[in-house]
Amino acid sequence: MHKYFNKIIKILITACTFTALVTLVWVSFSWAEYTQLFENPNIVFAGNSIVDEAEYKSFLLKEYYGSNIFTEDLSAISNRIEEHPYIAGVRVSKHFPKGILIEVSERYPVALINHNPLLLIDNNNVVLPFRSNSFDYQIPILSNFEFTDDLFPVGKQTLSTAAIDVVQFLNRIKKEYPQLYQNLSEVRLSKYNDYELILVDEPTKIVIGQSITWSKILVLKEFEKSISGRKTLTDYAYLDLRYDNQVITKERQV
Repeated sequence: MHKYFNKIIKILITACTFTALVTLVWVSFSWAEYTQLFENPNIVFAGNSIVDEAEYKSFLLKEYYGSNIFTEDLSAISNRIEEHPYIAGVRVSKHFPKGILIEVSERYPVALINHNPLLLIDNNNVVLPFRSNSFDYQIPILSNFEFTDDLFPVGKQTLSTAAIDVVQFLNRIKKEYPQLYQNLSEVRLSKYNDYELILVDEPTKIVIGQSITWSKILVLKEFEKSISGRKTLTDYAYLDLRYDNQVITKERQV
């Protein structure tokens, strides 16, 4: 009888403890709702340098207008921010009682697309909307490329094979031939579909041909090395790389 009584007591204690915990959670959420504890959370963005924090906040809160964003799942917040065309990656964390930290990795443009309206493209071929501060970046312009909205969808990868080839080329020269990238003003297609590079200084036109092959860039690099100390590429008005292992030059008229 005594053992049976003790068993009942243990069951009652367990039930009371569970009930107390449930009541405590309910009271906590009720109190938070009553005091609006989670409303108007402090949203902080980190890692952004291209797009202002205010724009990201506005973009995020449009999705959650009139709702309590603090109670949303982290993945839902992350997915929403990733819809912004300038976001390459994001990590979201909550900080009690009402803080949300959003760490972002932004897409960085490697070229400007000369079209109306102006667009940008990043190193992963993603088309970006033009921004008022875009001219702060010293990046080349892509001109005379076939352009349709289907080929250059904003926020998505371009479907233009010519643009993809040029972006791949720009990524490589930026890493392996940085002095050329820094002096590059424009990459354009001629009426004969030859790729032409226009240097900032003077300017100098470099004709690559109907395909951008790295072997031709290596020829240009060796040519620049051979004239180092005597001349620079911008001493020439015209450089033609269309012929194998040759550089045909036209000096600038003084």
